[in-house]
Amino acid sequence: MSHFAAFAIALSGLTLLSNSPAPPGPNGQIIVQGQRERAEIDKFVDQLSPQQADIQLGKFFVPVCPGVVGLPDGQNKLVEARMRTVAAAIGAPVAADGCVPDVIVVVAQDKKAAIEDLQRRRPWLLGDIATGDIRLLKRLPGPAAGWQVVGKVVSDGMPLNRVRFGGATDMAGSEAMLAKGFGVVGRLQQATVPQFVVSVVVIEGRALDRVSTIQLADYATMRALAPISWRSASMPARSILNLFDPGKALAEQPASVTWWDVALLKSVYDTSNSVPADIQRSAIAAMMKRQIDKVAPEDR
Repeated sequence: MSHFAAFAIALSGLTLLSNSPAPPGPNGQIIVQGQRERAEIDKFVDQLSPQQADIQLGKFFVPVCPGVVGLPDGQNKLVEARMRTVAAAIGAPVAADGCVPDVIVVVAQDKKAAIEDLQRRRPWLLGDIATGDIRLLKRLPGPAAGWQVVGKVVSDGMPLNRVRFGGATDMAGSEAMLAKGFGVVGRLQQATVPQFVVSVVVIEGRALDRVSTIQLADYATMRALAPISWRSASMPARSILNLFDPGKALAEQPASVTWWDVALLKSVYDTSNSVPADIQRSAIAAMMKRQIDKVAPEDR
């Protein structure tokens, strides 16, 4: 049994979208795919990171609460359940049932129209993305888009206060943890830490033909929890993030999160982002290497 056996989590409650392939692996387990390629680790991290190398990478410090809209209600719940399962497996905090969604997945007929609707009706879900950048976001190629609203908290260990913004229920609002503190930070510790307040993923329904709930949920989880720039045009080759790559046939797409995806997410959530950006990226890459090195050949 490899070190990563802990990530083989039962999925007996999940069903598939119409015309979907069977879930991967025996007994409904999470099956991760990938090969150990040490030279690709830094490239993998760089492709998913903000373009400016001096920007710290954010993550969720508050419990993750997935909310999915646009599918039949039963399938919405199945995708949410799978997202919770994977988030817990990689070490992200996960909220209890009945929480206010802070990871929002919208399945829509048209990506551009869906983003425009959010901009008009729930502008806080676009955070401080400039108007010109929102126009670019709408025009990005492909059937999916994703972004995070990033806030700052102090890194001196003082308690965080929960505040609600927007509406009070369903997709109308979200919550954030704001810190109060006056402690002294170390020489290499940054005064503030970036945290995800809310993540949004928009996917066009036309792209989901023959896509399983596992694939959809894992794509959305990776897109929402990883510190991925919304500007990223190309995704790492060994990632579920290539699910909608038009250059790949369906049979060539990952059936679930890959070992590389798991290693990245676990590394992001197990390392500190209160250090300078270059140290943070180096720590993530080093931990990814250790994680991938532990994968038994038969599990890759």
